[in-house]
Formats: sequence, C-alpha cells, structure tokens
Amino acid sequence: MSKSLKLVALYPDHLNLNGDMANLLVLQKRLQWQGQEAEIVSLTKSSKLADYDFVLVGHGSNAAWADIKRIDPEFFNNVVRYINSGKSALVIASAYDRLVEAVLGSKRATVSHRSEFVKTSEGNVGYLNTDSNEEVLLWHKNSLFTLLHGPVLVKNPELADELILKSGFVKEVAQNKQSVEIDELARASRKIAFEN
Repeated sequence: MSKSLKLVALYPDHLNLNGDMANLLVLQKRLQWQGQEAEIVSLTKSSKLADYDFVLVGHGSNAAWADIKRIDPEFFNNVVRYINSGKSALVIASAYDRLVEAVLGSKRATVSHRSEFVKTSEGNVGYLNTDSNEEVLLWHKNSLFTLLHGPVLVKNPELADELILKSGFVKEVAQNKQSVEIDELARASRKIAFEN
C-alpha cells in the first residue's frame, strides 16, 4: 500500500467560516474507498506547506484574514508557491478572492454583489455569495479555486473525484457500494435544492 497522504486544513480556526473543513472529510473518505489512506492535519505555519500532499484554504472573515496576515506575513507567498509548484489545493470563496491575482497574475474583477444558489455549466451546485467576476470554478495546474461556499465537495462528489484524479492520488476512481449510495444522496439533494 502507498504511503498515507497528508491533507492539510490551513488555519482551520480562521478559515472554516461555512464548514469548509467538510471538504477534507469528503476527500479522505473517497480516497479510503479507493484503497488510499489519508490523514487530515491542521496547520498554522504556511512555511511548512511543502511537506504536505494537499491543502485546503478555506473561507474566512475580514478579521480572520487580518489576523493571519499579522501572525504569518508570508502566508500568501507560501500558498502561491505551493500551488504553482503543481501540488494540489482547494481554495474557497474569500481565499480565492485574495489569491487569484497572485496566482494568475491578473487583476481581480468585481461586479454587483451576488447571493444565490447556483448551478454551473458543468452541473456543479453550491451557494455563491460574492462580488467577484471570476469563474465560479477555476482549475489552475492541479488546484481548484471555487467561489462556492462551504462543503462544495459534499454536494458535488464527481468534482471531488476529479480533484483526486488531477492530484494524482489514484490512477482511476472505481465505484463501490458506499460511493454509489453517497453519490445518489448528493444527486437527490441537488434536485431538491432546485425544486424549492
């Protein structure tokens, strides 16, 4: 069996405003179903990122971001370096807003504030609460940036599997009884959300 992967929750006390940590639980469980062990680790030193296989950079309040900037002045440089090295990350909502310019080298565009439940052209769903004009889902190298808040991978298991594959954690994702049952529940919840 291959080594246990280390999935990092970066500053989880600051960047878990809408239950973003649940995304790591989804990845961990789906990896285990593929025979790949994974552990979730909390990290409050961005300088150590290179030691880990996957990083979650969740959504945080303005106060949380200010505190991170104060206690970890190299946070943004370290995260950008990690992502641009080709390692995998999931970057959510306000983290996307704060990192997109540094990662892509383009100025962040804004529009009128949007607060709504949305379905992307790829069929992924989630809650959008932003004034950003960036793409709702954006792949950069092996990392996924999303404006959708909270546990986006719970609602979109196919997106979780795509992230696992792009990360190179497994060569293929095989269906099994547990994943089929969970995927059915996710499809049902998406259907209900758009009917009501």
